[in-house]
Amino acid sequence: MKGLFPYHFVYYLRTYKYVPPLTFYVLTLVVNYVYKPNPILDSYSFTSLVLFFIMAGL
Repeated sequence: MKGLFPYHFVYYLRTYKYVPPLTFYVLTLVVNYVYKPNPILDSYSFTSLVLFFIMAGL
């Protein structure tokens, strides 16, 4: 079991499957927090909802 986690981790890093979801999430964060009248609760809920759908898609 100790060798299984590093194997899958290295395989995941070499396939670049994390690049599109990470790029989309960072872009969403930038667009969401660039607005000046930024209410905290609304931005937090939007960010958590986007993160939920990104993680559910993987």
